[in-house]
Amino acid sequence: TAVACQTPTGAFPRPELLAATPPNAPAYLFWGQAQHNENVGDVLREALAGTFLHESAQHNGVLWTMHWEFLGSFLAFGVAAITLLRLPLPFRAALFTAAWAAAASISPWLIAFPAGVLFAALHATYGSRIRIANWHSVGMLLCAFLLLSWDIRTLAGIWTWTGSLAFSTRFQMWIVTETIAASLCVAVVLYNPAIRRRLTNPVGHFAGQISFAFYLIHLLVLCSLSSWLYILILPASALSCMALFAVSLAASLTLAVPLMRVDQWWIRLLNGAVAYVILVITRDRGHASPRDHRRRPPV
Repeated sequence: TAVACQTPTGAFPRPELLAATPPNAPAYLFWGQAQHNENVGDVLREALAGTFLHESAQHNGVLWTMHWEFLGSFLAFGVAAITLLRLPLPFRAALFTAAWAAAASISPWLIAFPAGVLFAALHATYGSRIRIANWHSVGMLLCAFLLLSWDIRTLAGIWTWTGSLAFSTRFQMWIVTETIAASLCVAVVLYNPAIRRRLTNPVGHFAGQISFAFYLIHLLVLCSLSSWLYILILPASALSCMALFAVSLAASLTLAVPLMRVDQWWIRLLNGAVAYVILVITRDRGHASPRDHRRRPPV
């Protein structure tokens, strides 16, 4: 028997999904959803390839970003390679701008990736010397929250004027403002000594490590264990819903831990491969290979 499940849209609006309200569904389980029928073969095909190649995320709606993250990763590596070219700064700036324009022409979702590479390059060069005072941090966060208040679905408040723009233009502007807001928040966390000191602890480290795995796994828990438990406790009271939330949170964290380990292994493998390639590209012709260099004792 096919089981109808609801998939949320994730952090960003997806116009192609049709809103539906299932009966007796708690608000925190379902948001901006569309129905589909579960099929094991379709789930495997989507998980192995469809999500990355075709933006297919019917069975786990939070994975719809994977397609753009997959393309964006190649874009990010390409833009990062520009920084390794021994060209005058104007030429590298021109190549960077061209890559950014090409990304925007393909999809607005790709705009943020060159910006992220630029932020990382600036941080690697100047980050150790940057300090943001508390009052400056407050101003930057207020600007970020103001930009994040723009919801292209409602166009309320100070953003009402954007309703006169074409949707494609408004959508690109929205992506740019979200990218600027995110950059401001990251800059405050990185360069405000007080905030950085308070977040530099085992709890903050663990939260940063597990956040991506938790994001990937939580919907599977909501559409299985949480939904089953919710049916069992009907009619639900406020106390039982709080208990259900606690169980859902604990189950999601428990399942996210092994996925976090796999993610850490993959990142180490990828970083090692990239570091080796960069070393090969940038070394002098007469220099020994990295493997020979490791074997030879220092002189």
